[in-house]
Amino acid sequence: MCFYGGGSYTFFVELFPAATRLSGAAISYNVAFALFGGAAPFAATALVSATDLAMSPALLVVLTGVIAFAASLGVPETAGRDLLEEA
Repeated sequence: MCFYGGGSYTFFVELFPAATRLSGAAISYNVAFALFGGAAPFAATALVSATDLAMSPALLVVLTGVIAFAASLGVPETAGRDLLEEA
């Protein structure tokens, strides 16, 4: 969990300006976690039923990872920016 949290939580707060950083990161993370994490068992059951392949949920996780990686390439670098300019 620390390996995941160390990179992802820092990434989440970097997406928002300083004035809305905490609310933006918390709301977006928790809504996505509730929607996708809560629906994951249902999606996995539906995939296995539809494909008769027990490995199909793993393929969904791999596909999601590829999409997330591709999306992360479009996030601008924020290192060295002046936080006072955001306010």
